[in-house]
Amino acid sequence: MRIGLLGGTFDPVHVGHLRLARTAERALHLDRMYFVPARQPWHKARQVSPWADRYAMLALALAGRPRWMPLNIPPAGGEDAPTYSVNEVGWLQQRHPGDEIFFLIGADAFRELPTWKDYRRLLGMCDFILVPRAGQTLQNLARALPDDMIRSVGPDRIELTTGRTVYWLPRFRSRISSTGVRQELAAGKRTRQVPAAVSEYACRGGLYGARPERPGVTAPPAATTAE
Repeated sequence: MRIGLLGGTFDPVHVGHLRLARTAERALHLDRMYFVPARQPWHKARQVSPWADRYAMLALALAGRPRWMPLNIPPAGGEDAPTYSVNEVGWLQQRHPGDEIFFLIGADAFRELPTWKDYRRLLGMCDFILVPRAGQTLQNLARALPDDMIRSVGPDRIELTTGRTVYWLPRFRSRISSTGVRQELAAGKRTRQVPAAVSEYACRGGLYGARPERPGVTAPPAATTAE
C-alpha cells in the first residue's frame, strides 16, 4: 500500500487539513491516510488542548471516510515525553513492512527540519509530500537541507541522497488559520472552517474558552493498532 501520514496538533482539525489530505491522496495515489495527533508537541509554545479531545475531534471529522483514520501511536518515552516524527514513522514502518510511507509536511516545518530529532535518519525512512505557502518555491525550500543530502531539484520534486523523494504540491492553498478557528469557537460560533461535528464537540465541551451549552462529550476510545 501507499500510506499517507499527516501529523500535527489538530487543535482543532479543520477543513484545510482535510483538503490537504484529499489533494495529497489524489496526487500521489495514496491507498490510506493516517492522521496522527501529537501528544506533546515539542515545538509548541502555547498549551494545547488535551490529547483525548483532539483525537476525538479527528475521529468525528473522519467518520464516513473508510480510507482515512486517526491513529494512536504510543509515545516512545512515556505519556509526558515529547512527540518526534522519527519515532512515529518508525512505529508505522514496523506495522506496515514493505508498504510505502509518505510524510506530509508544510513549508514552514520543512524549513525547520534540520532542527528535528534525528532528521537525517528521518529523511531516509520515507518519502515526503511538501505543501507550499504563498510566494515560496521548491528551489528556495530545498536550501533548508544540507547540500550533501540533495541529489537533484526538479520542477516538482527533490531527489535526496538517501534514495527518498520530496514531492511538491504547488497548487494546494489554504488560508484557514487554526488560531482563527479557535477564536471563533471560543466565541461560541459554529464555524464552517471545521466539520459540523467538530464544531459541536468543541462548543459543547468549552474547549477554547466558550461556556459549554451542555455537559461535555466523552471522547471515543483511541485506536491502538494500524488495522
